[in-house]
Amino acid sequence: MLLTTIALFGKHYISYAQELVVAAHPSTPDLSIEDLKKIYLGDKKNLPDGTKVIPILIKGAPEEFFQKVTGMTKKQFFQYWMIRIVGGGSTPPKDVESEEQVVNLIKDNKGAIGIVSAERAKKEGLKIITIIK
Repeated sequence: MLLTTIALFGKHYISYAQELVVAAHPSTPDLSIEDLKKIYLGDKKNLPDGTKVIPILIKGAPEEFFQKVTGMTKKQFFQYWMIRIVGGGSTPPKDVESEEQVVNLIKDNKGAIGIVSAERAKKEGLKIITIIK
């Protein structure tokens, strides 16, 4: 797999040379970009069937994800969540270090949604919600 992680100043930057998708558990109902936006901004807490949603954010997620799904830049997204957390009562997307963690969370949790390579999503039988790049 063409996944490269570079540690720089204590942060992890992940660069993908493959097509990226937002993927979910195979039983997840269809979701629109607007649904994803509400999920990643903490405004939608359940899937249409009532399942608690668990948004996952892999460290080093590409700028394209933030722009396509939230309509924000990466910087704006993190500023948004800093304000929501300080205001109380909001839980940001779950941070994980690797694609392996994203896949395992999705497979083990019906409401989990996260970014993975299209190839990995297909290999693992995950439902592709939308293509990022």
